[in-house]
Amino acid sequence: MRVRIAAVAAALAGLAVVLAAPAQAKDFTYTTWVAPAETTVAAGIAPFFKRVEAETGGEFKGKIFTAGQLAGQPATLTAVRDRVADSGFVLEGATPKETPYNAMTADFQFLNLDPMAAAAAKMELSLFKCPECQAEYKKYNAINLGGHSIDTNFLMCTRELKSVDDIAKLRIRAPLRVYRDITTFFGATPVYTTFPEMVPALQTGQAHCTIGNTSWMTAYGLKDMMKSIVTARFIGALPCHSTFTVNRDAWNELSPKARQAILRQLPKVLTGATAYNTRQGKDGLQAGLAGGVKEVDLGTAFASKWDAFVADEPERILKAAVASGIKREVAQRILDDYAQLYKKWDAIVKAAKGATEKIDQALWDEIYSKLKL
Repeated sequence: MRVRIAAVAAALAGLAVVLAAPAQAKDFTYTTWVAPAETTVAAGIAPFFKRVEAETGGEFKGKIFTAGQLAGQPATLTAVRDRVADSGFVLEGATPKETPYNAMTADFQFLNLDPMAAAAAKMELSLFKCPECQAEYKKYNAINLGGHSIDTNFLMCTRELKSVDDIAKLRIRAPLRVYRDITTFFGATPVYTTFPEMVPALQTGQAHCTIGNTSWMTAYGLKDMMKSIVTARFIGALPCHSTFTVNRDAWNELSPKARQAILRQLPKVLTGATAYNTRQGKDGLQAGLAGGVKEVDLGTAFASKWDAFVADEPERILKAAVASGIKREVAQRILDDYAQLYKKWDAIVKAAKGATEKIDQALWDEIYSKLKL
């Protein structure tokens, strides 16, 4: 009997220890379709999660699933809605039917000569100047909270280009509206692939070219495939204001301390990932050239045709928006608001003279400190 009593007492004591121990915090999960070494992970979300964890004393712990383990590029928004992950990288242009207002904002690349200014302008537009953009995410029980910008985008091809006429013979990977339009403008054939499908498409000849960032030369080995890159003209930067899109229930379950830490650390996601991508773009271009990729100049015929495309781009943006169900006057308002915000942030970025901490402070003052969630 004494042995039984002792055993029960020991069991109860052990149970008391278990009950008294603090509950293990649930990981805050994040899904992305890019590789672990890609900018948004390496210089954006991964260090961001570590900073938030440190600021909360370990209360917040993030867990990142990369390379489409949980959801592919077009399915990420649905995955966040269904809480396959608590958060994820949503590319606005990948879901034009579901989110036409947000997809429209991916069309403004012709304005975006500076990636940092573009990223900041797009965040402010989305969070404060485009209620339609926010409403689209609300339908998916999501909030888009953080962004960054991919650097300027060039035409890179697995074939050697010698004249503007060579482009018409090619199949060009063109996942976004602007890329498809410029491809057809030059007489080439647009090919749609998701981001993870890009390399196989180029390897197999499904696509001969891609419009994209030169950081991919090293990040995805394009320097070993490409023979030509046209740098005389380029499509501007592609800011993604939904790099950190969060399920609303997941957000509400976080403590006030964790939510505030997240907001404080988000400016560095924008500046860190954008600056890193710009550096990687320069390094990738140099690696490509060193590896035999030729920087080709297709002369005035190419430049003139490109400039003609850019001159008509605002009208194409408006027509595409109307075709997607957006009223023309609303589309014009969003485009005009973005143009003004871009000018504002371009001035702020220029005044910072490369000091990202000054841009971080401006992002906090102008955007994140004003958010009411």
